[in-house]
Amino acid sequence: MSRRASDFQTIHSEGGLLPPDLMRHILDPKEKIPGTQPEDYGLPENERINETITQSWNRLRRYWAEFRDAAQKLSDGEAGTGLTNDRWSLPLLRELGFGLLPTSPGPEVGGRTYAISRFFGPTPIHLIGCGLSLDRRAAGVRGAAIANPHGLVQEFLNRSEGCLWAIVSNGLRLRILRDNQALSRQSFLEFDLEAMFAGEVFSDFVLLWLMAHATRFVPQTGDRPESCWLEQWTKLAEEQGTRALGDLRQGVESALEILGQGFVGHPRNTALREALRSGRLSLHDFHGQLLRVVYRLIFLFVAEDRKLDNISLLHPRDDSGAARQARERFAAHYSTARLRELASRIKGSRHGDLWQQFNLLVGALSGEERFEAARRHLALPILGSLLWSPASTSALNALSLSGADGSELANADFLEAVRCLAFTRQGKVLRPVDYKNLGSEELGGVYESLLALTPQISSDGARFTFAEFSGNERKTSGSYYTPGSLVQCLLDSALDPVVEERLDEARELASKERASKGRTIYANQVLSRPGRVAEGHGPGGAVLPGDQGIPERRAVQHDLSDTSGSSIDSSQYSGGVGTRDDRRVSLISEDSSGQHQGTGNPPSSQSAGGSFHPQAGASTSGPTLGSVPDDHFPDWFFAAQAEVGPDSLVPYSLLAEKALLSLKVCDPAVGSGHFLVGAAHRMARHLARVRALAQGESEPSPLLYQHALRDVIGRCLYGVDINPMAAELCRVSLWLERNVSMEMRHRFQ
Repeated sequence: MSRRASDFQTIHSEGGLLPPDLMRHILDPKEKIPGTQPEDYGLPENERINETITQSWNRLRRYWAEFRDAAQKLSDGEAGTGLTNDRWSLPLLRELGFGLLPTSPGPEVGGRTYAISRFFGPTPIHLIGCGLSLDRRAAGVRGAAIANPHGLVQEFLNRSEGCLWAIVSNGLRLRILRDNQALSRQSFLEFDLEAMFAGEVFSDFVLLWLMAHATRFVPQTGDRPESCWLEQWTKLAEEQGTRALGDLRQGVESALEILGQGFVGHPRNTALREALRSGRLSLHDFHGQLLRVVYRLIFLFVAEDRKLDNISLLHPRDDSGAARQARERFAAHYSTARLRELASRIKGSRHGDLWQQFNLLVGALSGEERFEAARRHLALPILGSLLWSPASTSALNALSLSGADGSELANADFLEAVRCLAFTRQGKVLRPVDYKNLGSEELGGVYESLLALTPQISSDGARFTFAEFSGNERKTSGSYYTPGSLVQCLLDSALDPVVEERLDEARELASKERASKGRTIYANQVLSRPGRVAEGHGPGGAVLPGDQGIPERRAVQHDLSDTSGSSIDSSQYSGGVGTRDDRRVSLISEDSSGQHQGTGNPPSSQSAGGSFHPQAGASTSGPTLGSVPDDHFPDWFFAAQAEVGPDSLVPYSLLAEKALLSLKVCDPAVGSGHFLVGAAHRMARHLARVRALAQGESEPSPLLYQHALRDVIGRCLYGVDINPMAAELCRVSLWLERNVSMEMRHRFQ
């Protein structure tokens, strides 16, 4: 039953609670994961799990066919709850060991009754009809009338004392939820039942049976829900994740050393060795260029492995026949998936064609005009930035990228480096690294470990190694990875109070008296100045959108430092991305669409939107609450007023949304972006709850949460680092989160 983590077609793990790597281990009987023996599933002594699962699959296929035939007769807008439960959901749960599941009155917590009518011990099971969405309310339908079904169950789990895990399903999708009150992001495991049974994906059904079986939810010790197998597996996943991170760190270190030695040891790279011997190319710069090659590979591993409608996220959305052929051409000849497949099979020769091909791919992604034809024929986007700039790896570029004399790298060395990055070795078995689900935590951990290494080269420039000394870059630059627990503590103590203060201000401004006065000021002072509203100016020259000082194109930039102590005009930051300055200050941000493009900087009057600096505490602009002058209105108030028009009072929900999105979170030592990613998820939870309350719900659906996450990443995050590579990795981390958001947004439409 062993398989690659990337092979799950109808299963999605959100939030890393039950990650794909754990699922792969559960499927593999050689792993001997606790709780996976036949007796742990309540099977008789001589009954095999595989045979039982096959029998359940065959019975459920008949149930599915009958259910789909009956469901097609439902009229548009009909919930079909009775039909779905009787013909499909309840038979499915019986096959998973839940028994009859009789209905009961909805539980009450804190004076609120929840329309959840079935329980299996401490596990709530919320079943709705196939005509309903798990993420949207449905007026007048029990179980979906007050809140979206997913949010309803999640809120109940968060508020109840004795419930830890739950199931929610509409017959087409089944989700396993956990109490996430203490988590920074939404976490659940989803099975696409429709795709699973319509596509007859038996291999995914095996995992559904193993992970959603009733015995997984039963407390193993008394009535303590935290002793159930699912909870034990989440703890096991944390331990495995720690070990996997260590393996990934070692793999990246080995890949760097192999690449470094491969370049300096190649007989044709005489110019490279001479540059290192003479000092024209410093060892520090050589190491930095090797790092960029490695992170280009990691970036492409992730981008190719994440798919939307079976199309890699690396490719622009285009359904034309020409685009389809271009994607097929890329996959067959230029993709890193092909490199990984080759690395798993062969050692490689002394030829250098693979390095030449990879450099052509880098050129296409760099956006340079001379690679436009390659970009078009391979259906690739322009990524730009320091990471993809040919100038950032000038000493290592192949002839296909440099256009002149280039450096050579043998296929054997390149494939060995890819092998170290793409696989971990357990005995004689190569295990693929799960890049599809790589997060900022893994990137940050790898980044910190690499900074602890100091590159070394022999006097003749022909031998490259690493050593660890007291004066390594990690210590000289002050770059240390912040553990997740410390990030969450910092967000609790510094970011949350700023958010609450801003929401309190929004409530005060939403009062009838204050809102009326603000509307009058807006009409008399803002609308009376032609052109000023469009430019974003309010009373006193306040900036309406909160982002007016940021050029339209914003991304990671290696900017000038203000050594004079005076303000620096934004025009001074117009240099190209990746341009290096001795003072080495890097800034990161994104445009409002969440795309990383061009250059940009935070507003010169950042206090107008409010800012939060994780090492310096929290700060907001203007007078504190309780002393706000009657005629003082922040820029985001007028932005909200402009949205509803001069004849309406601004509601609290809109003010709260504008207030949150006007906050600017800046990390002055950004590293790989671990803190900013945590802040993005924390702010997204606040924003999603505001939007959920505006819709009459108390807990946001995954769709609402992902919309909020994309908005926060696109408008609220900034970072600075003395190490230019750190800022580039932060940009990659936010790109990963942003594209996860895009995946989720599509999935839950």
